[in-house]
Amino acid sequence: MPTFTPGHYGVDGTDPVVGFIRDLNSDGKEDLVVFYDSTGGFQVFLGGATGVLTPTPLQFAPNSLSRGTPGDLNGDGKIDFAAAGVSNIRLFYGVGDGTFTAGPTLALPFLTGAAALRVVDLDHDGLPDVVAATTDFGSGTGQLLYYRQTSPGTFSMLPVATLTREPTAMEIGDLDGDGELDVATLSQLVSSESELTIFFGTGNGTFAAPVTVDFGAELFVFADSIVFHDFNSDNRPDIAVGLVNHGIQILRNDGNRTFSFAQLIPEPQGGSVRVADFNYDGIADLFASGYGGFYVVLANADGTFHTPQFTAIPELNSRRSPYALGDFRGLHRVDVATSWIFFPHPQMLEVDLNDCGPPPVITSVTPSSGPAGGGNSVQLHGDNFFVPQQVLFGTAQATITASTPTLVTVTAPPHAPAIVPVSISTPGGTATLNDAYAFVGPSSTSVVVESFIAKSRPFTISAVVNPSPGGGTVTFSIDGNAVGTASVVGNSATISTIAPATLGPHTIGAQFNGVVIFTPSNTSVVITVVADIPAFSRSALAMLAAFMAAFGAVALRPSGR
Repeated sequence: MPTFTPGHYGVDGTDPVVGFIRDLNSDGKEDLVVFYDSTGGFQVFLGGATGVLTPTPLQFAPNSLSRGTPGDLNGDGKIDFAAAGVSNIRLFYGVGDGTFTAGPTLALPFLTGAAALRVVDLDHDGLPDVVAATTDFGSGTGQLLYYRQTSPGTFSMLPVATLTREPTAMEIGDLDGDGELDVATLSQLVSSESELTIFFGTGNGTFAAPVTVDFGAELFVFADSIVFHDFNSDNRPDIAVGLVNHGIQILRNDGNRTFSFAQLIPEPQGGSVRVADFNYDGIADLFASGYGGFYVVLANADGTFHTPQFTAIPELNSRRSPYALGDFRGLHRVDVATSWIFFPHPQMLEVDLNDCGPPPVITSVTPSSGPAGGGNSVQLHGDNFFVPQQVLFGTAQATITASTPTLVTVTAPPHAPAIVPVSISTPGGTATLNDAYAFVGPSSTSVVVESFIAKSRPFTISAVVNPSPGGGTVTFSIDGNAVGTASVVGNSATISTIAPATLGPHTIGAQFNGVVIFTPSNTSVVITVVADIPAFSRSALAMLAAFMAAFGAVALRPSGR
């Protein structure tokens, strides 16, 4: 289960509401946008590698903003957003450094306010549009509105449908797999009766007749959030609905635009439902707000869920607050942001940094060998190499020279000849690839053979390899012609062969063919083949050996014929 480390930040306005989290300045760390419902405007808190956020000056302070949704409205690759104002929708264009310029203002019908917003290209014309679920003040009803961007910066409002209840949340995605975006709204009656309405898109900004799912009436229970995700891996997006004071209701997508009630995940509050992979097992988990804190619900691949885990925020006491999820450090961890607006505590932001990160994975190391002296460049391939802290070759530490999430380049350290594992450590853990790299050292080969050999007689040749390689083979030759191969045992290899029939000098060669950790080496000596070898005394043999050594011959072993 993930744990979290809290941090707290003062605010420059009144009644802060966490808006959304995105990388606004393209530094790989996501940033937090906070709206001020009372004093107006918004403020950006820039993310950083340590998790400490940097507040920036208040922007557009006279404008009261209560919620917003990000998107690239003008197609320049920078994050823009649409925000709910007083009886209007304000658009803001990102500069790319965390600041914004004012865009168009979209008018809302008289006495209405935007309860939920999304930026999507609903009609596939390449221009992002704005979809709004609005509340009609005093009537208990609402509307689904589509603001089509007809040309850059120009929007035309098209009513989609009247909602018979006040909308509380909205989500957009392709629920029926036809390639067109569908819209789902949550609505609420004063009597706590919640309703889900799904509008299936046709691709041109219009929708088929809606499908309605009624959650029934239960006192003090209301739906406040909705997300789409394929929880049971059947390639059909399911729906999770946050039911405050009841839990998280999973609606299984049965295909053919039908949905059925599946698991109800009970927990005391159930609001602000989000989807994210908190424990980095490749399976999306659920998040929900609670009274005095929040819940993380880890998921299984089959669509079932673990018991919710609660993280307390003492300053909230028994209250609840809106939340946003993001990655403030660029570590691919799911962090949590919320706001306090409750007396007696000062109004502040809380950012809870996720202590659980994605563990690194090493898939290969290239090249797979190098000199024992080190100093060569080696690349580690894999994933989740976020902020690599240490790379070890065996127990020797390498020098990291460059890194991306999938590739780390290091300078290999010196190491005795050996085959070693390679490991990498990040804030998310340590990964090891066994037998991944060979440190290769030099070797030397010498030949041990009698100096005089009787023609056509059997004789023995040995080769000594230093240092002991622990394996490999030696190929022996006479006058360049291979006569046998033997494995190195310890540090020597030996064969028996037949001496040439031709009298006179002959060259004996030995080629060590190496193992992974030693370079090949070779040597040769000259022997003399004679017609026969009489029985010399040991003293005479020793004198002859000394004579031959003085003229560059090889070691001579005392031997008979």
